[in-house]
Amino acid sequence: MNFATVSGRTAATGGSEGETAEAAADSTLYLSNDTIVKPSGDTTVKHLYVTRLKKSGDTVVRKNNFFRRFYRYFETANEDKTQTKKLDFSIIGGPHYSSDIKLGIGIVAAGLYRVDKKDLSIQPSSVSLFGDITTTGFYLLGVSNNTLLKGGKYRVGFSTYFFSFPSAFWGIGYDNATYATPGSYKRLQNQVKADFMFRVAKNFYLGVDASFNYIEGKDFSDVGYLRGEATRYINTGVGGYLMYDTRDFIPNPWRGVYVKLEQRVFPGFFGNKGALPRFIW
Repeated sequence: MNFATVSGRTAATGGSEGETAEAAADSTLYLSNDTIVKPSGDTTVKHLYVTRLKKSGDTVVRKNNFFRRFYRYFETANEDKTQTKKLDFSIIGGPHYSSDIKLGIGIVAAGLYRVDKKDLSIQPSSVSLFGDITTTGFYLLGVSNNTLLKGGKYRVGFSTYFFSFPSAFWGIGYDNATYATPGSYKRLQNQVKADFMFRVAKNFYLGVDASFNYIEGKDFSDVGYLRGEATRYINTGVGGYLMYDTRDFIPNPWRGVYVKLEQRVFPGFFGNKGALPRFIW
């Protein structure tokens, strides 16, 4: 089919045979698009549409098919739509393989939003729901969130996850880990963590956090490998930290520097066993 430009659009002027020629005799096809003008003055062409204008004056717009919509979804996935949407939501997933958990599929549903839509000087806040499941019976579910407030002066973070992991257990101690025949068991783990920080200087933040961890071993092929140790532990801790952060996008940075010094403690009066301070770099 031959195309010509008509009134700023591209028009189909004819066909090669039969039905194409008949359609051309009854109507004219136009290709139109949305043109986005960037602040730099550059223009970007997005969203191509095919329109048929009948000689009677009626206009019929041909909708994009599944593959064109699929392509457009990924083409625009990285665009910041938080100025016009309460939540800029997207989903992505795919298969993976490892020697421990074998073949699996993971999925992430991510959303971006702004508490103050007028403040474009800071990156958007984010929330993610993620999950994974594999052929060995491993599965994971989790949520993470990071909210920026008052021009980025304050940050509030929250994350939680739960997973079930069929695994091997060699016992306790170096000799067992080196020479023993491994048994099997299932590890269940849940973690909840929340933190709050405030900016004390350019790119420097002070913060506090609290965490809760639940870990349990089940379905041991030989529980004697534990040598009388408990099958379930609960740890609750609090901490403080100093952070330097110049990342351009917290969930998935392209550039920047991130350094965090953290001191966390798990005191005995929280119900922890063998409470020890923990220093994290």
